[in-house]
Amino acid sequence: MSQTLPTSADSIAVEQTQSSSERLSPPASRCPECNDRLVTVRHETYCDGCGVLVSDRPLDHGPTLADLGAGADHDSQASIERHSPYFIDKRGSTFSFSYFDAKGNALSSRQLALVRRMERRQCWERDSREELLTDALHDIRTIGATAGLPKFVCERATQLFRDAFEAGLPGGRMSYESLSAGAAVVAAREAGCPQAIEMLIRDSRTSLERGCAGARKIRLGLDLVESCPPGRQDAVQTVLDALRDELTGEDLCSIGEHAARLIRLADERRIGPGTTRLTVASAAVYVAAKAADLRLTQSVVVTAVSPIVETTTGRVSRYGCELSQTDERSEMC
Repeated sequence: MSQTLPTSADSIAVEQTQSSSERLSPPASRCPECNDRLVTVRHETYCDGCGVLVSDRPLDHGPTLADLGAGADHDSQASIERHSPYFIDKRGSTFSFSYFDAKGNALSSRQLALVRRMERRQCWERDSREELLTDALHDIRTIGATAGLPKFVCERATQLFRDAFEAGLPGGRMSYESLSAGAAVVAAREAGCPQAIEMLIRDSRTSLERGCAGARKIRLGLDLVESCPPGRQDAVQTVLDALRDELTGEDLCSIGEHAARLIRLADERRIGPGTTRLTVASAAVYVAAKAADLRLTQSVVVTAVSPIVETTTGRVSRYGCELSQTDERSEMC
């Protein structure tokens, strides 16, 4: 069977026109399966004939940062809208109603004047201690929101910080920020929350070392040794693992029980309440090694423990002397 070919020039021109129109038609306007019309509703594009879904993630053709002036020679900050620091704080957890109400609507001039008078009166009536207390309670609320702590745990942490505030625990080297982070850690340990210490102190305004020190000061200062387990229950074993290159296995086993007894004694007698449990455990291991006639210096202990916690030979010496004296008095009794 022979194929019929176009013979006239008009038919050839018509076919060329149809082929060119098909090439110029946009590919997104026809279905790839049945060549039917495509329909776009909201963010989905599907075929009107067979119903096949062509796309559900369209490109955003809106203005970009380059369209707003970013990357140009002139100042790009003038083309991009700034965020008001009075609307969202740095942590993004609370709102300030200085310029907006609870629904985000701008205050009127009369309402704004009333808010200004209230703020001035609050500054007159509030002293520095109350201001620090307010900031610390705000830190506890932020830690609870970012770490996913239940509401009753945050309320318990707030009560712990108030009790520590009344007992005069903050002061000296123990800042309010460290004590508020420590209160959150203690409340989470009392409730049995699975969050790690690093996760709890990650979004606080203090370091991991000072946050652990704050937690230990609250445990010892408020007599919570029996009701609240320590955050670092394996502190002695952590120090012994760091000293495996310096001591043999038999030496580690011989001083392990003595060091564990010393750190329990440190919790009962409130030795070094403003420092971390790992630092006290380092001093306990040093005292136990000295009692077993092992050649272990303070500098070796500090060098081995420094990657885990920042400590000094002065701390190991000071807490080691207190542990030795307390141990001797307990044995005499």
